Amino acid sequence: MPVLHDDDRDPLDDRIRELAEGVNVPPPTPREEMWQAISNRVQARRLPEFLRHCLNSRRAYIRQDRVYKSIRADVQTPSDVFSLLQELDSASVLVEALDDPTHGFWTDFPNATKSVRHLKLYGVVQYRPLVIAAFLHMNPGELTRILRALDVISFRYNMISQRNTNKLEEVYNQIAIAVTKGELRSGRDVEDALKQQLYVSDEEFREAFTKRAIPIGGQKTRLVRYILFALQKQEFNIDADWETDAATIEHVLPEHPDSSWEQHFPGDLRERNLDRLGNYLLLESKLNSREAANGPYAKKLEVYKKSQYPETKSLSVPEWTPQAIDLRQGKMGKTATAIWRL
Repeated sequence: MPVLHDDDRDPLDDRIRELAEGVNVPPPTPREEMWQAISNRVQARRLPEFLRHCLNSRRAYIRQDRVYKSIRADVQTPSDVFSLLQELDSASVLVEALDDPTHGFWTDFPNATKSVRHLKLYGVVQYRPLVIAAFLHMNPGELTRILRALDVISFRYNMISQRNTNKLEEVYNQIAIAVTKGELRSGRDVEDALKQQLYVSDEEFREAFTKRAIPIGGQKTRLVRYILFALQKQEFNIDADWETDAATIEHVLPEHPDSSWEQHFPGDLRERNLDRLGNYLLLESKLNSREAANGPYAKKLEVYKKSQYPETKSLSVPEWTPQAIDLRQGKMGKTATAIWRL
């Protein structure tokens, strides 16, 4: 069994050793096999986080430094050990699937796959106690609606509005407890509760989107691709996959502009506008040549007209200026508000 650190001891391991020998009726699976299955699904480094999410799915909010103390206090009998193990076993299947949108678990929830992909892209995990509670205590059919609500809320709250995340875990914990107690019985109930506390208004979201800059690199490149492809689908009804399509991300205002750009983007104006969403386009790699990438705007427009991506091909602003980026990103913000909404 892996060792989890709180005073250098694993409370589950302790209780299993101390109490399980006294159980007269054997559990559904041997304790070692059940714990090993849990450990195989959840990476050892993430086990403390997983345990906290499970506890926070059914009881008042617990900080990471209190997790093991809480387990020691709660697990008092052999029955407690196996009840907790069974809960963790079920939850670990879900958590493994949340980390892998291609997991066989989603065969029964095909409409949830997109939301799972998006939540993984966002890199958020604060929502998991709520999903664990819904999985354990609600009709399975409610899971898809809840995941979509979490997808939209995470995009608005975390990715675009960049609100303080300190509030998230406590809110998700409160709603998870309500699910566990049966006070919230449906996906609609959970969605309504989320909207009341975490849903960024259309006005605030649109304003935040029109100002958002996301530098390209690593996971953020994937996020920008996702946004651009979602906008393309909404505007032109082209349902291309943001993960597999061969498009590159094109900066209209170049990363390394030649002198022709200095008139409209002197000094720090270039830095302030370079990574704004309104300065990005989708472009085929074969068209994204170094010469066209850094050259004058008029030359770049000639390249864009050869593109298969309609937003790129139709770009016709006479001059590319900070005001042009403002206008384009304002339009993108209106479209985004229609896409990511409950």
